[in-house]
Order: sequence, then C-alpha cells, then structure tokens
Amino acid sequence: MNYRFIRSFFWFYTVVAFSLIACSTDEVEPNSGKPNCILLESKDSDGRITKYEYTDEGLISKVVHISGSGIDAQIDYTSYTYDSKGRIIKAEEYRGEQVAEFITYEYKDDLMIRRKLYWKDQLKLTESLFYDNEKKIIKIESDSGYLITISYNSAGNVTDKTITDGEMTFTLIYENYDDKLAAHNYELEKASPSIHAKLSKNNPQRIIAVNRSKNEEASFFIRDFSYEYNSDDLPVTIIETYPEEGAAAYIYVNRMIYKCGKF
Repeated sequence: MNYRFIRSFFWFYTVVAFSLIACSTDEVEPNSGKPNCILLESKDSDGRITKYEYTDEGLISKVVHISGSGIDAQIDYTSYTYDSKGRIIKAEEYRGEQVAEFITYEYKDDLMIRRKLYWKDQLKLTESLFYDNEKKIIKIESDSGYLITISYNSAGNVTDKTITDGEMTFTLIYENYDDKLAAHNYELEKASPSIHAKLSKNNPQRIIAVNRSKNEEASFFIRDFSYEYNSDDLPVTIIETYPEEGAAAYIYVNRMIYKCGKF
C-alpha cells in the first residue's frame, strides 16, 4: 500500500471535500492551562519545513511552507490579515510571489459565520458556519452542495466529522485523546476551509477515515499517533503510523520547535 499517497489522500480534502474521524468514550478533561509559548517551526520526515511568523500582538501573520532544498526548493506561504479585534478577515495563499487564492471572512457577534474562497479574483465557493450554545462549530454548509457536520465529546474534543454531497460520504473518527494541549493555533484552524482543520484542544491517538459512496463498499484508513512533549506539555514530536496487517507500517514523523517565555 502506498502510504505517501494515503497521507496525500488524508490531507487532500480542503475545499471540494472534507474528511474523517470519530471518537472515544474515554473522555479526558483537557489541560486548562495555556503555556506562554509560540510555535516557530515544524519539520516532517519528508523534509518539508513550515515556519511561523507573528505580529507584535502575537498573532500569526505568515505561515511559510518549504519543500525541497537549494535551487530546487519550493517556497509557498499564507499571509493573514486581522481587524482591530484580532479576528482574521483575509487569508492569502501565495505560490512563489503570486497570490493563487484568497479567503475572506465575515462575522456576527464575534463568531465567524461565512467564508468566501476566491481563485484568481473569482469567487469559487461560499461556506456558512453554524455553532452550538458553547460556540463550537457543528455544521458547515457550502453553496456547491456539500454539508459538513461535527460532533464533540464533553471535554470539547472532536469525536467525528462527516462531509457529504449526496453521492459520497467521508467521515473522520477521532479516538483516545490525551490531556495535553495540541500544538495548532485554534483561530487559524477555525479559519481553514478543510475537514481536517484541528478543532480539538487535545491530541488524538487514532484517526479513522471512512469513505462511502453509492453502490460501492466502504473503504477506510487508520492513522495511529504517539507524542513526545516538552516541559510545557506541548508536543515536540508527533509520530504517525499507518498500520497494515501482514506488512511493515509506514511511519511519518513531525517535529516542532517553540519559543517559550516573554516575547
């Protein structure tokens, strides 16, 4: 089985389709503290590097993605614009120095209620976001016909996400959360038009993706996770394992670097 393909499959559904994962009944109370740390860089076992830049207020202003090295290196980045309340109002995706696409955001009562995706200045997609009484996203509707639903456990961690367009249904199931804070930036993840957006406080130990389509047998993929943490209980190493019965598992590693203390 081609596990690099599976990784691409897992992360492919950003705008056109969203994906998977469900839950554990062992609900862990999330870590209530937030360490004074910012994520500076991550590097995966495929050699891809992601670097984070911040405003003076501590908001992420740019996320730079570097793949390859030397003259063959490809550098893309996303820049973020905020309003006076510190809310993301625009995200611009650059390929080299050219804007490939951008997203604008609309708010009501300080909740993001709408995302509009533009490709080369043409509006391609509009998503409407809906919340529960605790202000967690529970539904996303698009004008292209797909619907995303999201469920949570009592600790506020996502148990499953499902996207459907009437023909295909893709579900992500999240299991066995730990009690440590996740490394991602929640506001940026909430702004991401992807079913893979990380909306949980803690770290799952397993994600199951289930793909169902009409007149076809359901298919599924499993990712197991293990973590190494720093003294602030933030993950510095994330190890993803793609198990396969009777064969060696594919292992993918991502390492993070933080800056902690006063900035």
